[in-house]
Amino acid sequence: MELMDLVMEIAPTVLMAILTYVGYLAKNVFETYIKNKEVKEIVIDTVKFVEQKFSDLDSQGKFNTCKAKVLDYLASKGIEMSELELEILIESAVNGLKQGMTQKQLN
Repeated sequence: MELMDLVMEIAPTVLMAILTYVGYLAKNVFETYIKNKEVKEIVIDTVKFVEQKFSDLDSQGKFNTCKAKVLDYLASKGIEMSELELEILIESAVNGLKQGMTQKQLN
């Protein structure tokens, strides 16, 4: 009977520790998701801005301008991102913008 009493006393503490850890993991996953979504939106908006504001630049000039502006903005918000990740996001945003233009031209 003593073992059962001991288990009953410890069980709530163990359960609380497990739930706390699960909550911590869920919070980190949610924060990462929100950060990634925010960064993607920033990149898309910056690509549109550069395309509109710097139309006289060639594609590499636009790319470099966009990359610099996004890196500056992310640094001001304390968000770190590798250059490779940023390059991929910029290329994806440019591709999406071009596909959007193509769809509008077809309609």
